[in-house]
Amino acid sequence: MRKVVMLLVLGLVLCANDFYYEYGKKVEVTKVKGQRSLGDASIEQYTTSSGKKVGIKNEIIVKCKQADCVSTLNKYNLTNITNLTDTVFLVKLVNDENIFEIVQKLYLDENIEFANPNFVKTRTKR
Repeated sequence: MRKVVMLLVLGLVLCANDFYYEYGKKVEVTKVKGQRSLGDASIEQYTTSSGKKVGIKNEIIVKCKQADCVSTLNKYNLTNITNLTDTVFLVKLVNDENIFEIVQKLYLDENIEFANPNFVKTRTKR
């Protein structure tokens, strides 16, 4: 019986989707295999649990609760940091880093107001 329970738990962990938080709610995403943006190869395509397709660049937008947030970001070994405003930063990730794991860690940090993947929106003509 224990083996069955452990196998079920392991299966759930391995099959779990990536997720991020949006307005305090968990949004699960599934990577669309073999599909990248035509204009920029660094943009990965994902589908949310509600069926919406989103493009995500390998960057995170972080808003801190105080102006001096670089030390907090350095705690997570994030090095490529650009100031957008006093409290908002753009963090570029290395290709092999899991963007969703880092976003989740930053979201749980008490010094950070929000941390979201950098979404890419396609323009549509009217």
